[in-house]
Amino acid sequence: IYIQPGTIERAFETIEAVIGTLRAKSAKVPVTILWDSVGNTPPQAEIEGDYDPNSRMGLGAKAMAKGLRKITDLIGKEQITLVFTNPLKFAMGGSPYADPFITPYGKAVPYHSSVRVRLTSSTKLKDKNNDVYGLKTNGRIIKSRLGPGHRSVKFEIHFDHGVDDEGSWFETLHEAGLIEKADGWCYIEAV
Repeated sequence: IYIQPGTIERAFETIEAVIGTLRAKSAKVPVTILWDSVGNTPPQAEIEGDYDPNSRMGLGAKAMAKGLRKITDLIGKEQITLVFTNPLKFAMGGSPYADPFITPYGKAVPYHSSVRVRLTSSTKLKDKNNDVYGLKTNGRIIKSRLGPGHRSVKFEIHFDHGVDDEGSWFETLHEAGLIEKADGWCYIEAV
């Protein structure tokens, strides 16, 4: 299920309604809800307020914290996967040893998440006509309650069919020394 709500409060209401409807129909169906994008979803009070940026500071963080406290138990109990996409912003004036990036609306989403993956693109993939057909992407696990953290992976995303799974396996086997590349040929060593 893909939702793009108008406000943070409306997003949580929609998530609760969707979970109630789906679980009333079938209890064992796997469900994934994607919220795109947390940073671009304003709180209701901001929509109804004035244009003064200092009049309502912290409203988004408070709304996210309250909504996540309310919904985290329900999602865990009903075995729902909730995926947030959230832009990274550069932290101005932070410690040189700390993470230089922050996410909008405080620390509620990082605190309540079970797994946090940071995706960054490194280079564009271009064909012989110099048209961009994909991106080389770096993925790094920032937090994981389900397994070991701080692992990273590199893969390609092609715009016409998604993640290049075969190419990712090929690069992984090459880095492990199980496949050799030379002059356009690949040699697989028997183990």
